Amino acid sequence: MKKLLVLAALLFIGYSASAQFKINAGYLHSKISFSESHLTASYDGNGFYVGGLYEAPISDIGLSIEPGVLFDYIKFKAHEMSTDIYYFRVPVHVNYSFEVADAATIFVGAGPSVVCGVGGSDDPFEDGAFKRFDLQLGAKAGVRFAKHFEVRAGYDWGVLKAADAEIKNHRNAFTVGLAYAF
Repeated sequence: MKKLLVLAALLFIGYSASAQFKINAGYLHSKISFSESHLTASYDGNGFYVGGLYEAPISDIGLSIEPGVLFDYIKFKAHEMSTDIYYFRVPVHVNYSFEVADAATIFVGAGPSVVCGVGGSDDPFEDGAFKRFDLQLGAKAGVRFAKHFEVRAGYDWGVLKAADAEIKNHRNAFTVGLAYAF
């Protein structure tokens, strides 16, 4: 058992030498959909996200794990009402990347995100309009240039209910942004 732990520690140290910390920011479009039988309604929100990611290789064939902490700001508008909502999102994605040119790498990834609502205008979590916690499953793709600059896009599907309602409802999100790896 001790040998296995020592081997795991040595592998982690070796791979963490090539790990990269990233600053990530971009546009976020979120949609909350409500449906029951043949009736559906949805509310769109636009905003931005910003935060940090840490990509650590887990194999020599291009696999890596990328956890992070992101702050999301979304402004939802419905009819004449609008509300601002703030979330912290903690994604943990497994990525696969492959080099397509000397200075360009394509990557794809997937994994879960835990989302926690932290406030907003008229605190929509306190009055029960929205649930504070969500679990999302996401997929992303992007291109890395010169080993430091990334253009990325992703989509996250809400797994838990977004609001305290008897009907089916979920919050999904589309993101597109830039990242810089140190």
